[in-house]
Amino acid sequence: MKISMTLNPDSIEAAIQQLETYVGSFQAKVAELRRRLGAAGYLIAEQGFEDAVYDGRNDVSVEMMDDQDVLVIRASGYTVLFIEFGTGVTFQTYHPKRNEMGIGDVGTYGHGLGKLNGGWRYKGEKGTNGKDDPDHDGYVHTYGNPANMPMYNASRQMRSEVLQIAREVFKDD
Repeated sequence: MKISMTLNPDSIEAAIQQLETYVGSFQAKVAELRRRLGAAGYLIAEQGFEDAVYDGRNDVSVEMMDDQDVLVIRASGYTVLFIEFGTGVTFQTYHPKRNEMGIGDVGTYGHGLGKLNGGWRYKGEKGTNGKDDPDHDGYVHTYGNPANMPMYNASRQMRSEVLQIAREVFKDD
């Protein structure tokens, strides 16, 4: 944007008006960029949790909140970390943020007892990996779950689209 003026009150007032219009337009475009990036990340996270390979009841809900300063995509539920980072003794899927987030290695949850006991038994829903345990009526046997990484994949998607979306939103500036 280019604003030209001369040093007289009417020209200065016109320049101020042009600048105020530009600031309003810019703020609206920042909000649009935030909304579009958030929508892209939200869809990936929500779909990732819905489609997750997880043994047990998947109780995750995903929501997007925009307070005009910060956009937050939040996953809530008891199973978020198990789905995001994986569990068990069979699935050695490595989550790139595992160490940074202080998550132990796959198979270490429960003091590593799943490795010693050939998996886990629990009472509840089978989910996608569990099998009825023939030796223990009403129990499910599992070797764990892969790291599905819905939040990590959502953040990657947002990073990969930020430049393209910004160019589209700010194309007239």
